[in-house]
Amino acid sequence: MRIVKALILLLVVLAGVSFAWLNAQPVPFNYYVGAVETRLALLLAGFLAAGWVLGVLSVVRSIISLRRRLVRAEHELKLSRREVGNLRNLPLRDGD
Repeated sequence: MRIVKALILLLVVLAGVSFAWLNAQPVPFNYYVGAVETRLALLLAGFLAAGWVLGVLSVVRSIISLRRRLVRAEHELKLSRREVGNLRNLPLRDGD
């Protein structure tokens, strides 16, 4: 499985390098404050990285919330198991 993952990673890296090599021409990038001329591959890689960062930041809050719920549920499970263990150790009484 590691070999398959390594081969897939190698193919992705090779595809990225070949894309960068084929698109090495400079392109103008105009933004609100000014303009800059940079290579197309570098510009696309920058936007890809920015999108990845924004995607991670958008789910961080929900991940933290889910982790808190998990810790709380594990604590309640631990208390419930302790209570069940205590109830099993109690002697039984007749209904008379």
